[in-house]
Amino acid sequence: MASRNKTALRSTDQLMRELVLLHNDPALANEFYIYAIQGSVDAQYALGLIYAEGRGVEEDLVKSFAWLTVCSISGDEDALILRQVVSERMDDNEFQESLEYADELKKIITENKVINLKVDGHQRGI
Repeated sequence: MASRNKTALRSTDQLMRELVLLHNDPALANEFYIYAIQGSVDAQYALGLIYAEGRGVEEDLVKSFAWLTVCSISGDEDALILRQVVSERMDDNEFQESLEYADELKKIITENKVINLKVDGHQRGI
């Protein structure tokens, strides 16, 4: 296996191809997280799936449901379907915890977008 530069981020398209190939690489979840907090709906869905199935990470229905909730806000129908499947495996406490975590994620994503707008605006002299 060829070594790759660990500091270089792969595109979300490359990451999605690896996810489809059922790779169980813990680093994959970390890379998706970077894109997810930047607002990538594909990465948010991927994290929901990764945590639902425990692909390279511990299965975590709370995180799965939270990421799928954030993703479904954008109208992603697949996220709504998977979210329903995940919710059927959760108890009331997990469900409440996942909603709280989803609220935290939405704040992080919003703050990240504001920071990116400020950086972009500064670079363009706005």
